[in-house]
Amino acid sequence: MNLLFDPLAAQEFKDAFEYYEAQEIGLGERFRQEVWSAIMILERYPESGQEMRPKIRKILVRRFP
Repeated sequence: MNLLFDPLAAQEFKDAFEYYEAQEIGLGERFRQEVWSAIMILERYPESGQEMRPKIRKILVRRFP
């Protein structure tokens, strides 16, 4: 499975990381770890998550809206 981050998604991730880190020291890092865990699930189980369109899947990140 090829994992690609759309540039807009990458910027959204960076913004969210900075937002959470500004709320509480270390919260941004916990957010990053949760996102990474979700990515690992998709890599291991490529059919998991909601199919948004062919070859595009969405998975929710636990504990973060």
